[in-house]
Amino acid sequence: GGPYLWNGVYDTTNAKLKLIPISRNQISCEQGCSFADEFAAELPEDYLRAHRDGFTVTFTSANGKTLEVTVPPAFVTAQLDAVDAVKAVAAKAAANPSAPSPAAAAETPPSPPAATTSAPEAPPPAAAKP
Repeated sequence: GGPYLWNGVYDTTNAKLKLIPISRNQISCEQGCSFADEFAAELPEDYLRAHRDGFTVTFTSANGKTLEVTVPPAFVTAQLDAVDAVKAVAAKAAANPSAPSPAAAAETPPSPPAATTSAPEAPPPAAAKP
């Protein structure tokens, strides 16, 4: 059969969230077609802060298929810790603006703040691979 055509995502209060389609790939058609769909839900910072104890989202398709994804508290905490770390670095940089000399800037390429390296360790809160 054809792909499921994922078209929505809702939380347990039936609040609609933004669906982010990532990819759709046909992987086999030897005994009927199989598809690999990747998609996610946009989870704003305020939503995560309001749901620190974890939550479940339900992805829906045009043909009635649903997929529940539970986001445990540890994932929410890891994501918010990364957000807070980046905000702290940005606030510190804004409070102490010190531009390097042109020679130093030319010799040393800018590096990303160390806090951003912790974000990829936690998987995206509600990404799904059915």
